[in-house]
Amino acid sequence: MQSFDLTSEQQAAYCYIGAANNTFLTGRPGTGKSYLLKRIREEHGYDGGTIFVAPTGIVARALKCPTIHSFFELPCEPLMATEASPSQECLWRLRACDMLIIDEISMVRSDVFSEMDRRLRIAKQQDLPFGGIPVTVCGDFHQLPPVVEDQLLGESLRQTYGGIFAFETESWRKAGFRKIALTRPMRQADDPDFLTILNVIREDRPEIMEAIARLNRQIRPREEGIPVLCCRRAEVRAINQAKLQALPGQAVTFKAHLRRFAPYSGQMGKELHDLPCDEEITLKEGCEVMVLRNQAGSCVNGDRGVVEAWTDDAVSVRLQYNQQTALFQREEWPVLSYGLDENGKLEIQHVASAWQFPLAVGYATTIHKAQGMTLDRVHIDIGKGCWEPGQFYVAVSRVRRLADLTLEKEVGYFDVMPAGGMSQRLKSMGL
Repeated sequence: MQSFDLTSEQQAAYCYIGAANNTFLTGRPGTGKSYLLKRIREEHGYDGGTIFVAPTGIVARALKCPTIHSFFELPCEPLMATEASPSQECLWRLRACDMLIIDEISMVRSDVFSEMDRRLRIAKQQDLPFGGIPVTVCGDFHQLPPVVEDQLLGESLRQTYGGIFAFETESWRKAGFRKIALTRPMRQADDPDFLTILNVIREDRPEIMEAIARLNRQIRPREEGIPVLCCRRAEVRAINQAKLQALPGQAVTFKAHLRRFAPYSGQMGKELHDLPCDEEITLKEGCEVMVLRNQAGSCVNGDRGVVEAWTDDAVSVRLQYNQQTALFQREEWPVLSYGLDENGKLEIQHVASAWQFPLAVGYATTIHKAQGMTLDRVHIDIGKGCWEPGQFYVAVSRVRRLADLTLEKEVGYFDVMPAGGMSQRLKSMGL
């Protein structure tokens, strides 16, 4: 493989991956993992047998690759509850794959990772890990974990695959990944004090309270034009509504069209406030919006834009990344409920659907959307506090310097929820 402008450790990882080895490429935020993958991407081009995939649309956009679900034709529901088979077209794609590279592996759920392995075995007609092709997984398990919406789903994943993470699966163990950790800081290289604060939070060191106290000195009002990162979607909505109300002009509200298929009762129950989309979306001309679903050929989940016009059936948005106009229509959002059948296995029921535009007012966004990004400046509003380990760490590590970061309010130890226990867990597994 050809050399680029890489550090010595990036170059070593580059050569090892290029030698067709199964590799776990990891490192702290800002050590150049994404940069290295982009360089490999440029070397291999976009039409060869090296396939790059990512768990979310926004990560896929940055790497110019498909999402895992789209490339492998995976259904939206958990995979232990379905016997969906790949189409012939999907099998043809997989047979042409000579090397697989998966970005943001910490966000890839165990059932998804295992199904990728299974489908490659089917396509290659080889009972070898991932059909015998070399696989590189890239990411940091101290950052955001996979999304598991339901306690029953989490328990079923643990029973079926050993846990919710990719590294807990039999597919991971059989692949025999060699760990390569990038250690040289790139993003925070010019602010060593900030880098120390991040490392203390990451590892939950004894001096963590001092690190939190230093961050709390960054409390100040948000400046105009600075994106806000929040823990919960409800908090994002509150901020976005306030910004929307401050805009001049007439607002328009689009109500979701709802259809219920099954009663909301018992263990299979689900309330209407659990809809996967907003029951109402209120927009104004000139307001910032975020795209909530991939749109073929135009944009992906997480892209941002400005509303230009609308009708009853469509909304026109000028996209930020290319300044082109995209037209959005209502889409179906299924409401799934989880339960157990008479044999104690996970059961999924499609209890309702909502038809709504895949847009949301976009002045603030969730921390999940920001993983993998480098931001020039950011304002963090944790609201009621973080709800999963690594969430606050991901938020504060998006910027290059401590001066680029502001907090809405004081944070404490239980707000931060450090993922220090992950270090011991990974170490015990040789990772």
